[in-house]
Amino acid sequence: MRNIVGRTSGASSERGSALIAALFVVLMVGALSMAFLQMSMNKNREQQGAADAKRAFYMAESGISEAYSGLVRGKSGNVGSDVVPARFGNGVFWVVAENLGSNKTCLTSTGLCGSGRASISLVVENKRPTIASQGVFSQNAITIQAGAVIDSFDSRLSTGGMIQMGGPEAPTNQARVGSNGNATVQGTTLRAAGAQVLGDVRPGPGGVVGAGTGAVITGSTAPGETSVVLPPVRFPDVAQSGDVNYGLSTPPLALTGQTGYHALKLSGVGRATLTGPLELVVDSLVLGAGTRLTINAANGPVKIYVRDWLKLAPGSTVVCSSTDPTKIAIACDGSATVDRDGDGIVDAPVTVGATSSFYGYVYAPKASVTLANTFTLWGAIATNGLTVAGGGRIHFDRAFVDLPSDEGADPEHLCWRLVQLPPARLVESRADPLTYLRAQSITPVASKDAHYDVGDVPATSITKTWSRVAVAP
Repeated sequence: MRNIVGRTSGASSERGSALIAALFVVLMVGALSMAFLQMSMNKNREQQGAADAKRAFYMAESGISEAYSGLVRGKSGNVGSDVVPARFGNGVFWVVAENLGSNKTCLTSTGLCGSGRASISLVVENKRPTIASQGVFSQNAITIQAGAVIDSFDSRLSTGGMIQMGGPEAPTNQARVGSNGNATVQGTTLRAAGAQVLGDVRPGPGGVVGAGTGAVITGSTAPGETSVVLPPVRFPDVAQSGDVNYGLSTPPLALTGQTGYHALKLSGVGRATLTGPLELVVDSLVLGAGTRLTINAANGPVKIYVRDWLKLAPGSTVVCSSTDPTKIAIACDGSATVDRDGDGIVDAPVTVGATSSFYGYVYAPKASVTLANTFTLWGAIATNGLTVAGGGRIHFDRAFVDLPSDEGADPEHLCWRLVQLPPARLVESRADPLTYLRAQSITPVASKDAHYDVGDVPATSITKTWSRVAVAP
């Protein structure tokens, strides 16, 4: 009996030892499994983070491409903002364009995807200046009649369109007058003093400047090295329908957004107000005597595109309620001198006889234009042929010199680099950008619709001082 009990006690001891060993093995396997799981999770997070970082970099590259295409189309280069970014695929981006002067622009694009963040910078240079930067330009001969004055100002100095004589922005040698042909600056006549150009008068290659006695030219008269080609007017894709002949003073005809007509005419005491942002496309635009056209570009640019006939008749009035010439433009592609209204008298494709202090850019690449002395121009003008009537006034806006090209030039890439991330809330959140924006009830804008026009300033949440610093790739 004692032998049986002894054997049973020994077997129990052996089974206990085996159980402890098995438990130890299980714990070791569990610990190793937990360690392996943790290592796998960390590795997965690293891989996911690396993938998100790469996607964010590609997102920032997409922003650079979008902004570059905008520059080519005449936009500012700003795309989206850190408050309402542009959406592309599963991420977002925004681009800030900084004018560096001398036709150089710095594009800084920030891309976000998942937890990834990336910011890159590209400096581009517009090798071909805008036509507006030529100032007062004619593709053929230009004539400045006696009593006319052409000088300059800078709308960026916030002087409200007033030239400060004797001040730091006094008009000295800043005006630009140019031609592919000859230039004539008339001298003193019995009725008027000689014409004055406070700046350059540059004829075309092989051309000459004919300055009469008493004429004043303060800048260069050397011929240009190359001819300047005036491209045809590029019309936006705006549907046109119907004819409008408006003759009421109250209420005025109000136009904004994208609007198109075959013919738009103000007659009698007709009044119309064009409010930006506006793209107006018409076959003909006629302002009859006694009518008034008001242009308000305070909230966005006003661009008027005329396919065939532009007539601002003597006795009509054009009022610009904003004084930034870079935001208002009238372009006419008409070239034929024919009877357009059936009165048996031929009509020039462009007539500028209205009474106005016009702040903007006038472009008529196929028409010869006489600028009436009642039409004071603050901005720039380019035509096929140009006569500035005696007593006329043109004040060239030097802001046009630094504007990006809107004539389809491709800016040249100068340098590219990675830069520090901006201290925007969206960047610092480290959350998925789409989830973060959804929680803020913000809907990102499609990238093609997120471009800003020249002069428009995007909103921002950045309040900290931030300086771009290149980082190692």
